[in-house]
Amino acid sequence: MQSQYTYLAISLHFWSWFQLSFRLSFGSAMFIRSVSVTA
Repeated sequence: MQSQYTYLAISLHFWSWFQLSFRLSFGSAMFIRSVSVTA
């Protein structure tokens, strides 16, 4: 039972890290696009 909770915590941690990195890269891409459009 403990290993199941550990696997769940690890997968949740990796999913949140992946979501954060994706959001950061997407936000920076949109920022660069808006800057290049206004420039």
